[in-house]
Amino acid sequence: AALGVFKEYARYLAIGINNIISFLDPEIVVLGGGISHAGSFLLEAVRGRIPDFLMFKAMPYCRIELAVLGNQAGLIGAAMMAKSIIEEGEAYASDQDR
Repeated sequence: AALGVFKEYARYLAIGINNIISFLDPEIVVLGGGISHAGSFLLEAVRGRIPDFLMFKAMPYCRIELAVLGNQAGLIGAAMMAKSIIEEGEAYASDQDR
């Protein structure tokens, strides 16, 4: 039963990724967050299903990889964005002092 649920999850994830591939044509799709904990087992299941749902079967599609940062990717990205905003604000303030 659990394997059936997993296969169905991989199928729906592949359909969603296929929609992204079809409309945005990315170079890479990165799976992060909680689903990245499933590791290569999920990754291979999704990669295996992508060709089943491609609109244009003859066209090559992008790489699909797991996020290196795993579940921490969103938190790290938010921290980096905050740092960038603070640094831009400091640069703007120092330009105004001149």
